Amino acid sequence: MNNKILKTAVAFVLIILIVSCNYHVFAVEAKIPITKEATNLDDKFNTKVTLSINPDEQEEKIVDIVYVLDVSMITDSMGNNLLNEAYNMISEFNSQEKIRANVALVIFSNGSKKIMDLTDCSTITSSSYMRNKIYSLENLMWLYRNAIGSNLQSAMIMAKDILDSSSTGSKPEDRHVIVATDGGNYTYNNSRGETATTVYKTESGAYMSIGNADSSGDFGSTTRDTKMSMYYDETGDYKEAFSKLMQEQDEIEERANSGYKWKDTNAASINALVEAGALTVYNSVDQITNLEIYPYTNLEVGTAMAAKEFKNIKEEGYKIHTIGYLYGYGFNSNGEMTNKLFGIPTISFLKWTESVGELYFKNKTSITAEELADTFSQINSNILQKVIVDSYIIDEMGFGAYSDGTKYDLDFVNDLDKIDIYFNNEELDKTEIEPNVYGFGADDTIGSGYKYILRYYPNGIDGITENECFKVDVNYEIGTGIPFKVEYEELLNDEYIKKENGEYGKYDKDGSKSYSGLKANKSAILYLANGLEKEFKAPTLSYIVDNPIKDEEGIEPDNTDEQDEKSKDKNEEQDNSVDSKQDNTNRAIKTEDKILFHYINIVIALIVGIIFYYKKNKRCKKKSLH
Repeated sequence: MNNKILKTAVAFVLIILIVSCNYHVFAVEAKIPITKEATNLDDKFNTKVTLSINPDEQEEKIVDIVYVLDVSMITDSMGNNLLNEAYNMISEFNSQEKIRANVALVIFSNGSKKIMDLTDCSTITSSSYMRNKIYSLENLMWLYRNAIGSNLQSAMIMAKDILDSSSTGSKPEDRHVIVATDGGNYTYNNSRGETATTVYKTESGAYMSIGNADSSGDFGSTTRDTKMSMYYDETGDYKEAFSKLMQEQDEIEERANSGYKWKDTNAASINALVEAGALTVYNSVDQITNLEIYPYTNLEVGTAMAAKEFKNIKEEGYKIHTIGYLYGYGFNSNGEMTNKLFGIPTISFLKWTESVGELYFKNKTSITAEELADTFSQINSNILQKVIVDSYIIDEMGFGAYSDGTKYDLDFVNDLDKIDIYFNNEELDKTEIEPNVYGFGADDTIGSGYKYILRYYPNGIDGITENECFKVDVNYEIGTGIPFKVEYEELLNDEYIKKENGEYGKYDKDGSKSYSGLKANKSAILYLANGLEKEFKAPTLSYIVDNPIKDEEGIEPDNTDEQDEKSKDKNEEQDNSVDSKQDNTNRAIKTEDKILFHYINIVIALIVGIIFYYKKNKRCKKKSLH
């Protein structure tokens, strides 16, 4: 018991350490298809287990990806690193047999620009390909005119249009948007499709576009700062806070639609829109800090309008991967918030994006080259659905309690003849490297000498498992759609086999029914080298104890037919291709047959007993006559 408490404490400490790290991945699970199946316990209480990756034959996957990048990133070292990782991802696509990928590129600042439409990755053979596209003369001119601003809404609309019009043959679930942003989106589309923001009239009568200045010291006074609780609480639950803001979408859109074209201060145009009631101009700081007159900052409007497009993309079945980092105006380099008006709306938006996709979040104002490499590795792994080198599987044998609270325990059959690994439907050669360590797929080009190594731990792995387990080390990549499986056997420990008549456990071949009790494994998890993981479902097992009924003389009736019937019933339970309703009906009929059979046996036994008693009495009477 003390050992279990110690292991639990170690696990808890590890969780705390992981959570406290600066780099977080939210709501991301490995998307690789996996299954685990087990045969029901046979008459020797043995089960055969098959653990599979890519269990079904995979067709060629066609993938469309749109990269959405902030111009402010493109012009610094982080943007250069990001483009390098995008190219590395493309190279990975090209190396996979069953992947045909296409990529597009959109950049945004105060508007958005399609740099590259969907392009077959096989034609992209240089890391400078996208960089050269960005810095073409046409695009350089656009960058010069649109260097300031941040309209993520328009970029997401453009990304969706690209995917909507795709003719590559990709399925909706294989269309992706990878967006990198700090959440500092303070411009947005107005009703005329222009990138817009708030207009302010100075004391001299000149007009200016406020942009994110309504969150600065010039406009966002302490008064406004203290009233932010109208939209955001102080609990730190930023995701929930942004969800509350999104509930006011109608009011936010009304404000966005009445915005004026960013950086355009044409007085005649502005005055005409004001007279027509299509534009509101603010002329004092008091107005901008008054929540009744000016309820939303441009950052709140911009992020909410971008969020609307995120939701639209998700509703089409497309996948969104957000690479998020902190907004430099709201946070310092250590991740500490220095300005609530800049900080809260932006971080709240970033945390909210995990509700519509995957968020890879860096709790600092920049992302290093190494961190970007890790991020793209995780995104790439989920898109490609492959298992990279240095990944591993830990499978802990089943143990626990029956429904009545008594224990059960399944033992791993540690016999190499009973263990096999298959790669791409071919059985791999195997050898015992040392006691409890087995190599599969000998390969001199691999440092370990084997493509896969299975290590058996009779007492479990400290801090990870409570019970015996095995670990499979992946030293050779399991590519997209390549079938891989591990086959082994387990045996129900004699000590825990029930003696009383009855049925114990409920059989579920693949764990899809989520039964409790008599689980083939306590846990089985695929750990990818890039930090993602996925848990296998646990099959559940069952067995029947049906000791024969003896008569008063201790003689067992001949019930061979009945035992055959039970064996047949048990095998039929394993065949899950039978319609469940029909299966239930059949079992009910068989149960009635069993009951009837028992009654017949009892009647026969009584008749035999009566005859025996009668003959015995008759012999006694004859003897007494002599």
